[in-house]
Amino acid sequence: VDKDGNALWTTDGVGVCTCAGYQYFVKIAPDATGGAVFVFYDNRTGDGNIYCQKIDAGGNLLWDTDGVVICDVPGTQSFPQITTDGAGGAITSWFDQRNTGHDIFAQRIERNGYWGYPSAPIVDITDVPGDQGGQVTVRWNGTRLDEYPNQVVTHYSVWRSITGPEAAMMLEAGYREVAPREIAPDFEGPAFRRTILGGTAYWWEWVANMDAHYLDNHALTAPTLYDSTGAGTGYHYFFLSAHTSDPFNFWDSQPDSGYSVDNLAPCMPAALAGEQSFVPEGLQLTWEPNTEIDLGGYTVYRGLTEDFVPGPGNMLHSDCDTFYFDGGWRWDSGYYYKVSAIDIHGNESLFALLRPDDVTGGETPGAPPAYYLSQNIPNPFNPATAIRFGLKQPGFVSLKIYDVAGRLVRVLVNEYRPAGRHEAFWDGRDDVGSVAASGMYFYKLHAGPFGETRKMVLLR
Repeated sequence: VDKDGNALWTTDGVGVCTCAGYQYFVKIAPDATGGAVFVFYDNRTGDGNIYCQKIDAGGNLLWDTDGVVICDVPGTQSFPQITTDGAGGAITSWFDQRNTGHDIFAQRIERNGYWGYPSAPIVDITDVPGDQGGQVTVRWNGTRLDEYPNQVVTHYSVWRSITGPEAAMMLEAGYREVAPREIAPDFEGPAFRRTILGGTAYWWEWVANMDAHYLDNHALTAPTLYDSTGAGTGYHYFFLSAHTSDPFNFWDSQPDSGYSVDNLAPCMPAALAGEQSFVPEGLQLTWEPNTEIDLGGYTVYRGLTEDFVPGPGNMLHSDCDTFYFDGGWRWDSGYYYKVSAIDIHGNESLFALLRPDDVTGGETPGAPPAYYLSQNIPNPFNPATAIRFGLKQPGFVSLKIYDVAGRLVRVLVNEYRPAGRHEAFWDGRDDVGSVAASGMYFYKLHAGPFGETRKMVLLR
């Protein structure tokens, strides 16, 4: 009846329950949308039971004809009470004599007429072992509405938490904000949705769907945006929805959290070599680059025995380069070197070992019979290459790198050098430290009366 006393529904009222038997002790609670939930005593089976029914603002019955049973155990249940649950359902209580005494029982019935809240609870969220990170396994128990022969749930959707600014960026990028009713079994993202809890909006990105198959337990491998490292735990929050063939009937689980870990270290650096350098004096270490996409760099260690333990106290260098020059090396030093690869998550590879007997280039330098400029090694190269040249006589030496347009890229040598065999290294960067692009380059040597130009190829 509206505020002016007008009857809004069927003439003489709508039948909430008209089955055989007696129904009384009726109580009512509003559902906040103009409808209501009723609870009542019912002896249609010859015993005293508790039933519920929901009616919308238009006078339409929303649950089973003549109501859904709340309690029908043997013994009399009577004097029901009801209050709204704030989510379209209600919580009921009643006087109960199933145990021959005078007890009080209670039950929740959710917005769709099912007792309790038949969501699918998340059991755990754990890292996927033995991978490069970026994945977790989300496990959950099947809802009781995914059990034969009373299967109501048809599929599940899995959602990963994002921030409000991330949701705004996704919207600008063309992602859709969707409602749960839009998540059909064949739904495909990308998309995101929001939930409201205590007046606060939370945003979630769709990850995947999974069909319901009458299983007690389910699991899904879900991607993460980052891994747990020493810099932070990297927790990600997930929840899932259990959907039915009716788009408006679904149940969201409580959120849970977990994190992924990179479990795999890079491969050991290959082809570690050491060659004596005369100018400057020392040892040039080189090795082949690794191919892992999450490679962070390399670390060089030096010790006096083959079984020395690499650590902060004997670490010489840590960088992305595949070479290192040790100016403290001498033939009589007896140094052992170990080189490892480290990924961006801190996983360190096995150690490549260079023994003193593995060092090459032991000839005493002497002045060559003529000036020369050798082809760089390796060629093509990435990220560095060696350029060797010989000086018949001492003098001022200029060794410079140019691009195909003739522009100066890098000055490698511009100083007085003694007669002898020399070597310079180019790390593929220009004079200001910027990475040079892939392509052909020219290196030009001027030494006294001698001048020569050769070409080389940088491949990124």
